[in-house]
Amino acid sequence: MSVPTPPTVLSLCTEAYVRSGVPTPSVAQLLRAEDEWFEEVKRDLASRKTWHSVEETLIVIPEAYLQVYAMPTSLIRIQRMRFYRGAKTGTATAGGASTITIATGTGDVNDRGKKIFLVSGTGIAQAGRIIAVSGAVYTISCPWDTQPIAGTGYMIADTEWPIHGPNHDFKLDGISPGTSLEQWDFVEHNLRFWPALDTAGQYGLEIDGAVDLSMVDKTDSRLTRLLREWREPLVRGLMVRMKEDQDDPDVDRDERKYEKAIVNTMRQDTRKRLRGEASALRSIGGTVRRRR
Repeated sequence: MSVPTPPTVLSLCTEAYVRSGVPTPSVAQLLRAEDEWFEEVKRDLASRKTWHSVEETLIVIPEAYLQVYAMPTSLIRIQRMRFYRGAKTGTATAGGASTITIATGTGDVNDRGKKIFLVSGTGIAQAGRIIAVSGAVYTISCPWDTQPIAGTGYMIADTEWPIHGPNHDFKLDGISPGTSLEQWDFVEHNLRFWPALDTAGQYGLEIDGAVDLSMVDKTDSRLTRLLREWREPLVRGLMVRMKEDQDDPDVDRDERKYEKAIVNTMRQDTRKRLRGEASALRSIGGTVRRRR
C-alpha cells in the first residue's frame, strides 16, 4: 500500500471549496484562500493552543563566556530546557551514519545510556543517546543528520538536569568550581542565560520550543505535519470563511462544525502528548531529526 500524498495548503483550500459546493474553484479564488483565509484560520487555531505537532527540540552548545544565543526566527516560545555537562571530552577519529569513534583507549561500556554531544567541527549541535559500546565505537539511538568525521569534538554527559525558567531560579555547580547556571530568558528570538559558563566543550543544552508557523515556508515539513494532523479543523475553518464570503445562510452551522472539529483534534493532540510521543528535533542550522 502506497503512502498517502502529504497535504498542501493548496489541496486543503481546494477541498474546502469542493465541500462548500464549488467543484472547480478558479485560480483567483484559490489564491485568496491560500493567502488570506488560510492564514486567518491558522492564527485562530494558534491562539487557542500550543500545538504539539509543531514543537521541536534544538541543541545548543554553549561557548565559553557567551551569554546570548540567537535562536531560529521561527521559534516563538521556549517551553522546557535541559542542561548537560560532562568532563569526558575529546576528538573523534571517525564517524558513521549512527556511530562515532571516540579517542583511542577512552571507550567505556559504562557510557551506555548516556548522551553524547557533538560540540565542535563537522556535525556540531547534535546529540544522541548511546545504546551500544564496542571499544571506541559508540552507536546512538537514531542516525545523525550530519555524520561526524575525524576531528569532530564530542562531550559525553555525566549530568542531565532540567532548568526552570525564565521566572524560576536554578542552581547547579558546573565542572569548574566557579561555574553555575542560574537563570535564563527568551527575548526577541534570543536565548540569554547567566552567569556565563566558563569552559567551552563541556556543556550542552536541549531546548523544547514552539514554532511560529507564520514564519515558515508553505513547503516546510513542520507545516506539513500541521496540515496532516489538523486537516479537519483547517478545512472547516476555510469553509466558514468561504461561505461568509458567499453570504451562505448555513454559515452558522458550519461555524459549529468548525468548533467541534477543533475540540476533537485538541483532544487527540492532548492524548498524543500524554502518550509521550516525541517532538521533532532540529539542530540549529540543521534538519528535523527524531528524538534521541
